[in-house]
Amino acid sequence: MNMLLPGREPLPRIQALLSLTAIKSEAIIASLEDHYCRGVPLKSAAKINGADGSNARKASQQLETVATTVERIKEMDWAGFKGMQQCA
Repeated sequence: MNMLLPGREPLPRIQALLSLTAIKSEAIIASLEDHYCRGVPLKSAAKINGADGSNARKASQQLETVATTVERIKEMDWAGFKGMQQCA
């Protein structure tokens, strides 16, 4: 299941998720921002930004993995918070 929706993600969220990766290529980052924030198809975004399409796809998969991990952590925190409220 994809955690990130093309064209629906706020730029600060994508930038925060990128900060948790080793992705440093400006062309790849611009491609991911175009894809997730502006809704440009990933292959087109890579071409527009001068990035290799397969590298953009790999970076997208990395970003999805990080987003999934962040969501799992949020779920654990929320479950812990709800448990604390019941004890009070």
